[in-house]
Amino acid sequence: MRFPDEATLLFFRLLASEVLKIRKMAMSVCSSWLKITKPKASKLPWKVEGVLPNNGPGARWPIAYGYREDNRFILEHEKQAMNTQAEWDSSHFVFKVHYGFYIWPQEFRTYAPPSAQSTSNRPVEAMESVERSVLAIFDESQFMERMIYYFSLEEKKGHDEFNAITYSLFYVSGVKLMLFKKPKNLKFQRLFRNYSIHILPYFTPHLEKLLEDRREGAQRLACEIIAGMIDGAKLWRWEHHSQMVEWLRPRLLSCVEAMTTEAEKNWGTCIATIYGTCESRQLAWLTEALFQLVERPTENSFHTTTRFYLLHCALNQFEWRCPGLWRRLYEHCVPFVGSPHQNLRYRVGGCMASATTGDIQGMPGSDGLAQAKAALGVVTVEEIVRMMDSSVSRGWCGSF
Repeated sequence: MRFPDEATLLFFRLLASEVLKIRKMAMSVCSSWLKITKPKASKLPWKVEGVLPNNGPGARWPIAYGYREDNRFILEHEKQAMNTQAEWDSSHFVFKVHYGFYIWPQEFRTYAPPSAQSTSNRPVEAMESVERSVLAIFDESQFMERMIYYFSLEEKKGHDEFNAITYSLFYVSGVKLMLFKKPKNLKFQRLFRNYSIHILPYFTPHLEKLLEDRREGAQRLACEIIAGMIDGAKLWRWEHHSQMVEWLRPRLLSCVEAMTTEAEKNWGTCIATIYGTCESRQLAWLTEALFQLVERPTENSFHTTTRFYLLHCALNQFEWRCPGLWRRLYEHCVPFVGSPHQNLRYRVGGCMASATTGDIQGMPGSDGLAQAKAALGVVTVEEIVRMMDSSVSRGWCGSF
């Protein structure tokens, strides 16, 4: 049975209620309504070339898992930055990280190019009356100011964590956080997925203020909105997606560059959430920005550590699919192995350990690709041990 339109509008207005319990109830109802009314994304069957007989449905162990010729096209995604409209509008995106590592499904389907995602890029005129009424609520400046104010309040001082229900209100998708415990709440994910570019102007003025505000609650809310914004924009047409990136990139970098200790965990969760639901090509602009942050000199070991932390959170979501990016992160880590700062050494050690994700001893694979770890850029445990041994040897020699 269809949820009454009057009730829908009532609960959306209650998002700005001054009573915490009412806001939480409204967030739950609105998030569920947005999920039910989510425009269905278009998917197309994709023919994977060169699949081995035992890498499809009904496969029996032993399975030739890992780097193979049939999944090479996925490994090459990390090298393909979407810099033009033609590249963006012609790309078939594969969001599921597990596809191709072991076996392929009976019918492998990818998301159609954004140019073919008509329902995800609807004009306002194509929306139902109740959807347009919901959009009109967010166009009210007084409502937005009250909602942003209440959502940025800390429930418990010093324990204000990234709230996945706030994030879910901005974007419709499952939340996958591999570096962190699953949040106890699932809020703002879904608005950007359902309303596309049309809702962006209502949030940008408030988001800009949140990014400049150093308070923990403001930073946490900024993380939740940005995670929902980027994830919700992954099927937007090029002109809309590029507009969002152009506005967000400089403001996000400026905020992260001056990150505080209290905001570190929330930003790490934000980055992990984004990378857990998108594909490497869609986030090439953000990945490059995070690497640029690591490359910027700073005399503060905390800032250096947090920049490595954000990159670690990001690449950990791609797992085996980005050996070249893991190689690049490893090369940035090497100069800091002998750092006098324990927090930095600890983070660098974690990054290098994760960088060996693709170095699985005995990984079968097909001949040619599995043997070409150097060509893929796979960081091996043996390579790290040799580097550490060399560093320790130089240290011992220098002490006598």
